Amino acid sequence: IEPYCEEDPDNKNLQNFDDGNDNYKISEEERCENDQGCDHMCRMVDSVPTCECREGYRLEDVTLCLDIDECLVNNGDCEHECVNKPGTYTCSCPSGYRVDGIRCIDMNECTSNNGHGPCQDTCVNTEGGFQCSCDNIPGTTLDSDGNNCVEIDLCQENNGNCSHECLTSYGQSFCTCPEGYKLDIDYKTCIDTDECESME
Repeated sequence: IEPYCEEDPDNKNLQNFDDGNDNYKISEEERCENDQGCDHMCRMVDSVPTCECREGYRLEDVTLCLDIDECLVNNGDCEHECVNKPGTYTCSCPSGYRVDGIRCIDMNECTSNNGHGPCQDTCVNTEGGFQCSCDNIPGTTLDSDGNNCVEIDLCQENNGNCSHECLTSYGQSFCTCPEGYKLDIDYKTCIDTDECESME
């Protein structure tokens, strides 16, 4: 709940207060002797005590000041959403936009973090959002969170073309062989090691 100000009828300093609102520019002579039960203020009009309301309120039942819902007329001129508040209103915008008076301006999420924004690698600003990619980190792909890069397991597809074991590291796949075998010249196929040859 946003705070808002109400007039203190007992505060004599308010008679000289001026915030640009005509309601506070009532001279001593124009003011009623007491508040006459008015919600906001009382002014003498043709020698008759008359209640008046501050800007953003309307007078009802002689003394009561009710908030005017500015959002009911043309959405308060807001481009997106109008939020009524006591005596006033504000405009709000969807995620990815910032409020500029009554307009919604696209936020560039990519400006922070040295141009990476919320991305681990490349960040591209879009209307109302952003998009991450991992183009500059070889051997990685965009994670399901849409921000971070995860290593691609090159062994998932066809075991990395290895005849036996496959390992992925830093964007490359490597074939390995079990004991008693060695890699052939293609570095993919494991061939039997002739232990008898090495014993001579």
